[in-house]
Amino acid sequence: MSIAATGEPLALRDMGSFFAGGREVTVADRPTARLYISDTLPDFRHDPNGRYAIEACYVQYFLPVAASGDPVLLLHGGGFSGACWETTPDGRPGWLELLLRLGRAVYVIDSVERGRAGWCALPGIWPDAAIMRTAEEAWRIFRLGPADGFAARRTHPGGRFPLPAFPELMKQFVPRWPDSDSRALPAILEAVRRIGRCTIIVHSSGAGLAYRIATESPELVSGIIALEPNGTPPDLPGCLADSRFLALFGDYCDGDPLWQGLRAQIRDLHDRLGNRGACAAVLDLAAHGLPGHSHMMMMDVGNEAVLALALSELAALSSPLP
Repeated sequence: MSIAATGEPLALRDMGSFFAGGREVTVADRPTARLYISDTLPDFRHDPNGRYAIEACYVQYFLPVAASGDPVLLLHGGGFSGACWETTPDGRPGWLELLLRLGRAVYVIDSVERGRAGWCALPGIWPDAAIMRTAEEAWRIFRLGPADGFAARRTHPGGRFPLPAFPELMKQFVPRWPDSDSRALPAILEAVRRIGRCTIIVHSSGAGLAYRIATESPELVSGIIALEPNGTPPDLPGCLADSRFLALFGDYCDGDPLWQGLRAQIRDLHDRLGNRGACAAVLDLAAHGLPGHSHMMMMDVGNEAVLALALSELAALSSPLP
C-alpha cells in the first residue's frame, strides 16, 4: 500500500462536528463575584449557581465524496488532543489527511477534558488537580533521544522525529487529569455508537479506552490499531471471534525499563485476546523495515509508511489462515 499527499484537492461530501456523552451538574450556595470581562464589561456580576453540562467529548468528522472501507476514529493519548493527528509539527501531512486521501471517512476525537471538549473548572466537581507534561518528560517518555541528551537536543542515531520541530510539539500539550478514564469512557462509547462500526486508531494511554470499547462492544469496532498502547481492560469476555487488534512499537525500547514493561504487558494482553478468539498481533516497526521511530510515530518522518504498514497488517489479520 502506498500513501502520498499529492497536493490535489480533497473532495468531501460533508464535514462537521458534534459532542457526545456528558452529564449535567448543579452548583448552589456559592458566592457571586464582580469580574473584569472586557473594557465594556469592567464590573460584570458573575453568579456561579445553576446548571452546567460537563464531561462530553468533541468529535470532528470528514466524509469523502467516494468513501471506502470502514470509517476511522482517531483517538489521542494522554496530555494531547485530536490535533496530534493533523499537520505534523514540522508541517507535513498528518494521518488525518493521509487517511482522507485513501478515501476513508475520518472522525477525530477530543476526549473529555481535552482540547475543544473543554474541562470542568468548577471547584469540587472533579477530585484531582490537572497536570501538564514538561518538555523533559516528553523527551524521555517519547524516546526522542537518550535521557542525557535533552539539554543538547541530541537524538538517537537514526531517530526519525523531526527534532527542530520539538518546540512545536510542546505547544500541543494540554492539561490532563490523572483519573479521567471513568469519565471519558461513556462519552467515547456514545460517539462510537453514533459513528457506527469503525476502525479505531489510538495512541498511547488512549488505548485503554479503545480496548475496553472493542472488547465489551465488539460489534461496534472492526479493528484496533494501537500505537505503543498502555492501559489494558480489567477483564476480557469469553469470545472475541472476528475482532482484530494490532499494536505497533517503535525503536529504542530495549534500553528503557518503562517501555520494556509496557511492551511485555501488551504482548501478554494480545496473547489473552488470541485465547478469546481474536486476531491479535504486536509488531516492532524496526523488524518490518521501519527503524528509528519514536513514541510519536504518527508525526515522525516516514509517518506515511507507518500508516501504510498498519493498515495492511490489520487487513491481513482478517485473512483466513492457510
